[in-house]
Amino acid sequence: MLADRVQIELILRNLVANALEALPEGRGSLRVHAAPADAAHVRFAVADSGGGIAAPMRA
Repeated sequence: MLADRVQIELILRNLVANALEALPEGRGSLRVHAAPADAAHVRFAVADSGGGIAAPMRA
């Protein structure tokens, strides 16, 4: 994904907000890793322990 800083910030804020809404205990994590071979690539991962999206609602 190519995006500017504002777009990435908006995406991350939305991912984290959605994850926090799904958590009954408010537990989750956000991980940011630079790819070892190429600093131009960054990986973001948002994890939560919520129930997830029901199968019929998934696109």
